[in-house]
Amino acid sequence: MATFVETGHIAIATSLFKETFYLALGTLPKDYKDKWTVDQEPPPFDPKQKSLILPIGYKVETLKKFVKEDKNGTIEALGKRWSIVDYPTKNIYLEFKLDKEDASLQTIYQTGIYIRTKLKEGLPQGQQYFLPDQIEEEGILLVAENTRPYFKNPGEIKTYFTVLQF
Repeated sequence: MATFVETGHIAIATSLFKETFYLALGTLPKDYKDKWTVDQEPPPFDPKQKSLILPIGYKVETLKKFVKEDKNGTIEALGKRWSIVDYPTKNIYLEFKLDKEDASLQTIYQTGIYIRTKLKEGLPQGQQYFLPDQIEEEGILLVAENTRPYFKNPGEIKTYFTVLQF
């Protein structure tokens, strides 16, 4: 069997780095029978799902960098430490900053990262947060997770970040 080599992983990451990434935030319907609470471990996200159960908004990336694993790195994600580098690697650091009004008064149960999202025509130039009715096509869901419920207070700024490993 052939081995997928390091340069292959870097090639995939470099290709995807050119994409625009969107953080999708999702809630659950009020009558969702398997709804979990803040005190419960959420169930794993079904890898066959192509979308969140009930998307409430999409935030475009605010920072995208290549990173390398580094025990002295300043970024902590996925149980590891990372450092930003200025050359392609197989790891992409993504940061999404939710502004005060983004997803305000919503309880977030799921998050996901999409590429190739198509926005509807006529939206304001520079808009960074999009409601589901402003999305023409969600695109491709790369990663997703069920999270402990989180209520987004009005006026709160929250930052989500992760490292995608290829």
